Amino acid sequence: MSKFVLIDDDKAYGLIMKKTAQTLDLELDVYESLEQMNSIGKFIHYDGVIVDYDLGSMTGVEIGQYLAALFKELPVILISYQYREPKEKWPQSIKGFFHKEKGHKEILSALKTCQESAA
Repeated sequence: MSKFVLIDDDKAYGLIMKKTAQTLDLELDVYESLEQMNSIGKFIHYDGVIVDYDLGSMTGVEIGQYLAALFKELPVILISYQYREPKEKWPQSIKGFFHKEKGHKEILSALKTCQESAA
């Protein structure tokens, strides 16, 4: 079973994503911030990351850059309620951007596909 993590400060969205993951036979842990995880080392236990573009003091791109430096093969999907165009070159770990309205199942399925193709 694939194990993913969602970092998003929207609690309702996190709950819906967690329920959707269960229907897809995926395990999803949800955190509101990196600080809430308490340890960056926890990422070693995940097969992929979904991160909100806007997270207070850090952007999803910054988190993607950070993860790319530490966990080179860990795929990251950025999400947001706003449409985003890359203003800078995203690290290779960022495999895509999805508008949150694209659908919970589609976002989780895309990350699973990225994880499987990397394996």
